Amino acid sequence: MRTSEILLRAAEVIETRGWHQGTWFPDPLERKAAGWTRDTCPVCVLAAINIGAGNRTDFSTSFYDWEDVPTDPAYVAAVALADWLSLDLDGDLLDVVGQGWNDHPDRTQEEVTAALRCAAEAEDARGAGA
Repeated sequence: MRTSEILLRAAEVIETRGWHQGTWFPDPLERKAAGWTRDTCPVCVLAAINIGAGNRTDFSTSFYDWEDVPTDPAYVAAVALADWLSLDLDGDLLDVVGQGWNDHPDRTQEEVTAALRCAAEAEDARGAGA
């Protein structure tokens, strides 16, 4: 799957399921109270990328698995988003994209989905969508 396709799928995941801040998914009590399952609850941008890449959607999925395999398509897509956002990746992706960008208090769902789409378009334009 192309990087741009993963980013577009991630935007669709957020638009379908909703967007979440603070963690990958809402905590178990919040999920239960809202009637959400692992396949229907809101997700953060990194979880959406992970799902968009076709990776597991269970709650044990670890972002850190990506760092062990930097060629993982979800990892590559997250780096492409960070690049498009001009984020300094001196820290790890979880800190920079997740806790720094996704979780910023002024961030909106619309900004997140627009950034995913723009990053996808940029990947295609530079011929790196694959």
